[in-house]
Amino acid sequence: MTTVPPSTGMPPVEIRPVAEAIYAERYQQECERSHIGEFVVINVTDGSADIARFPEDALQRALKRAPDGVFYLIRIGSSSAFRTKSVG
Repeated sequence: MTTVPPSTGMPPVEIRPVAEAIYAERYQQECERSHIGEFVVINVTDGSADIARFPEDALQRALKRAPDGVFYLIRIGSSSAFRTKSVG
């Protein structure tokens, strides 16, 4: 089981692979079956996940449960949480 102790002071660059492993191991199959297009926040310190239609709602739920957690946001069924568009 993949998780990170909260007191490790984990560098941000290391959060992504841990969070993506937790998501793949525990949540991806069910999320992609029932929640495509929604957002999931993975807490890498305890492996928990919060799902919501909007990213802000998922993060608020995660923060209520674990105010000191280390979080990573995933848009379910997408390669990135947000997309940018160049104008000009």
